[in-house]
Amino acid sequence: MIAHFFLCRALAALNFPKLFSSLVLVDPIITAEKTKLVDEAVRFAVNAFTRRMFWSSRGEALSQFKESPFFASWHPDVLKTYVDHGLAVDTAGGVRLKTISVQEGLTFVNVPVFIEVWELLEKLDENITLRWVIPSPGFLGEEDTKARVWRRPANVSNVVFPFAGHLIVHEAPIELAQDIATFLSTNYGSPQFKAAL
Repeated sequence: MIAHFFLCRALAALNFPKLFSSLVLVDPIITAEKTKLVDEAVRFAVNAFTRRMFWSSRGEALSQFKESPFFASWHPDVLKTYVDHGLAVDTAGGVRLKTISVQEGLTFVNVPVFIEVWELLEKLDENITLRWVIPSPGFLGEEDTKARVWRRPANVSNVVFPFAGHLIVHEAPIELAQDIATFLSTNYGSPQFKAAL
């Protein structure tokens, strides 16, 4: 769902460019490969619709997540934060996901938006600085990732995180924060802090 967050920001920048001076896009799902995208969207939606939603406690949820191949690569602090804040106390006892499976599944099947952003990306205002953060080889594969990153070649930079997968935000939060901090400092200067008098 994080990738959808970045996708929506890209779409907003395309429609309202004056609101943005830069975008940091962390492996968003932007592609022209409709067949591949539909296949993946259906797979992810089915997984979302059928995923477990209830646990007897946060401790049980954390233990189960740690054993899941999906969560295995997540940074331990991110996984703990997910358990602490992504789950709610259920009225029947125990805990449940805050985002129900139908809501999550529907975010994956919004394929026309993925294609729309791909088609418009090369027209994104060149005054908006783009920073791409991508894994290696990337969710969409190396060739598709290269095409996406250089779709709008002006005022753009990228970094490859070979040690992370598609869920960079979850897997490499410290490295991502450092890269974004450097990007912001380079483009906007270091913040000036004044001591309170």
